Amino acid sequence: MEEFNELQETQEAQSTHETQGSQKNDPDSVPARLRRLLSSGQVLAMIICLAVGILFTPMGSSAKMNHVADVERSLWDSLGMADYLDASTYNAIISNTGSSASASVGSIFGCLPMILTGVGFLLIYLSARNKNEDMIPSTGFSMLKVMNIIGIVGYSFVALFCVILCLLMTSMGFLTGDSGVGILILIISLITFVMAGGITALMIAKNAGLNSSIDSIKAAVNGTPSRKKVSGFSIVMLYIIGSLSAISFFGSLAYANFSGAIASGAQGAYFILLGINLGNAKNIINS
Repeated sequence: MEEFNELQETQEAQSTHETQGSQKNDPDSVPARLRRLLSSGQVLAMIICLAVGILFTPMGSSAKMNHVADVERSLWDSLGMADYLDASTYNAIISNTGSSASASVGSIFGCLPMILTGVGFLLIYLSARNKNEDMIPSTGFSMLKVMNIIGIVGYSFVALFCVILCLLMTSMGFLTGDSGVGILILIISLITFVMAGGITALMIAKNAGLNSSIDSIKAAVNGTPSRKKVSGFSIVMLYIIGSLSAISFFGSLAYANFSGAIASGAQGAYFILLGINLGNAKNIINS
């Protein structure tokens, strides 16, 4: 009985391997078409755009923080906060906000998930181009999923930080003793909280959809069944993020922040190309 079961399992494995091999040899099969997509110049261009964005982000962040410091200084002055804080505290807040060196260091660490994402895409691209492999290894796909999960955790911390910041701003507003200033800051805090919460929810849903898309593409390109689907919502979100990056591109140009403009333009192109590639994968899988 055990020998019969072993023989049956061996036959099933051989049948699966033969099916995958025939799908690979058939240029019109879903795995073959997906493999061509994953090894296409369009995916390579997406990886290059991501690399350029990573390269110029630290320089762009440094220049951007100098401008942010000027804007925040004007905001605090207009609210008269300098009258309620001692000079050393006020100057410390402003100087920390506008520290270009800390912004550069922070942006470098912030780029680590993007770097690992780029490595994941590169592994998938190189594996898809390797004609000697019947199946694309899961390493690159797994890296992308882990980065998306880290992104979800990061968005949650950003939401928590926004809540704490809103509470601090409201408290400081009422501590001035001016009820008008306190109410104004309370309204601003509530608007900030609602906007931050909504954006965070959308980004978490986007990343969850991307993980579903990754599972679907990995299964389809290797000729294995999967209940996961490529997320249309995530595709739309990628187009929106890419468009917002284009706005940031023109904003950076307006302040002569050319490094920031290159970073924003490259990242915008990356998100749009990722949306296009996911859309093409969705059409192939559903065909």
